[in-house]
This record gives sequence, C-alpha cells and structure tokens, in this order.
Amino acid sequence: MKKFNLYLLLFLLCCGAGTSSAQSIFGASVVAGANISQMTGDDEAGFNKIGLHGGLKASIYLGPRTEAGIGIQYDQRGSRNALSRGNTGLPFKISIDYITVPVTYSFKDWYDEDEGYYKIHFTGGLSYGRLFRRQQEGSRIFDECLNDLRDNDLSWLLGVTYYWSEHWGASAFHLRSILDTNPDLDICFKDLRPYQWTFRVEYRF
Repeated sequence: MKKFNLYLLLFLLCCGAGTSSAQSIFGASVVAGANISQMTGDDEAGFNKIGLHGGLKASIYLGPRTEAGIGIQYDQRGSRNALSRGNTGLPFKISIDYITVPVTYSFKDWYDEDEGYYKIHFTGGLSYGRLFRRQQEGSRIFDECLNDLRDNDLSWLLGVTYYWSEHWGASAFHLRSILDTNPDLDICFKDLRPYQWTFRVEYRF
C-alpha cells in the first residue's frame, strides 16, 4: 500500500506539471463509474457482478484528432449468480479487486465548431492489473483455485466516450483478460478469466 501511495503521488505530480506547463499538449481527467463483470469457467451466464470503478487519467495530445492516455484505476471484478426469482441455484459471489494501469490510444470524431472540441472518442488499448484482494461467498469454485489466480493481469479494452461539454463525458468500455488466469490447472480445470463492461463519467481538466 505504501508503494501504491507513492505511485499515486508521482502520477498526480506529473499530471499537475503537464497541465500547468504545456496546456496544449497534456491533459488530466478524473473518472468514476461501475463495472458489470463475469468470469469464464464459473458455469454462470450473464454480467451479474456489479463493482466500483474509478481513478485518474493523463493524456498526451498527439494531433488534432488523436491522443494517448495512461491511468491508474481501482476495479472491482468477479462473478455471481443471477439475481432473479426464478434462479434456483445456490447463491455465490466471487470478488477480485485490481489496481489497473491502462495505456490507451483514442481517435476523435464529430467536431463541434461552436465549442471547439470533438464530441466522440473511440478508444482501444491494453491494461495491466495487479490483484490485491480475492474473496468468495458460496462455493462455486475451489478455494485453492481462487488462491491460484495470477497476481498480475493483462487485458485488452475497447470503448467509446461521448462528451456533452468540453469537460464532461460518458463512456462505455469492454475489457477482457488476455492471460490464462490460472497457470496451474491441476485443481482449476477451467480457466477463470475475468471480463467486464465499464460505464463511467469523466471530467477533463
């Protein structure tokens, strides 16, 4: 946790230095929202697990219609049974929480000439995640299997953001793990890769 606080402080200092010294090149944002997530191999269909999502993002404006970004975010992922009256299965919930560092590239479209900004950003990239908490309620998978999940994750992401003003936007992203989550499948006979949809709002400074 001390290392995370140090990284966060350095990230904030870089964002502040970038936005103050070169306003036309660098930018910074705050993002907050929610995830709906699922895991392969848990014998459950649907995005039933709801979790928090939030963090900071720094941007480098590569051109009038392109930019690169890097962030540090908190992501709650996992899986659970469907919340419905007709579901007769035993209740369960798997919670896996990550600190993530997404690296992204965005292409912009729909220029607002009156306000001077692009309303739509199409974004893709990779996200590194560090698992720091895992918990299971119910017994859908073996506890040894949950403990065997990789501490480090690599995922791809794709999404789109609509800005209704120069500073405020709303986003939808899909993220899916690239790596096999369980390197040792002796106990975990199914690969428990997390994947999710993220819906969030963003404020750009």
